[in-house]
Amino acid sequence: DGVGMGVLGLEPVTVQAFRTATGSETVLASYGPENVPPVISLVDAQAHAQNGELALALEWRSERQAPLNYVLSVRLRDASGAQVVARDLPPLLGGYPTSLWTPNELVADRVLLTLPEGRALLSDDQVEIVLYDRLTLQAVGTATLRAGDLTD
Repeated sequence: DGVGMGVLGLEPVTVQAFRTATGSETVLASYGPENVPPVISLVDAQAHAQNGELALALEWRSERQAPLNYVLSVRLRDASGAQVVARDLPPLLGGYPTSLWTPNELVADRVLLTLPEGRALLSDDQVEIVLYDRLTLQAVGTATLRAGDLTD
């Protein structure tokens, strides 16, 4: 609008370079088409609940070139297995599709789930982490982890 804004300052931007897997990472779950070696492995998952949100930090290891771009589904279930909340989205919000992941690369991802009003994360809740083909909706792998094992 023609109004001067003064000096514009930007925070430093950190770009994390390609991280290579050591091969010693603990595999929590493997994902990929049936009857072939895994394409992607889940090697770490951490959860932190605060202010009505569940922040889930995931670390993937690309085992080999993925044949397509998978979609991620994260589902929080109570001890009886009833779904509390779920979210489906591409890993890294689609900014780095799985078909571009380089074999032996570690990829960090983060997913936020909004918990129902007044609901806390309980240690016996389960977090289900699914990768699936968006065209067929067919899962290519599932990990079910106890929330108490994911929190610090």
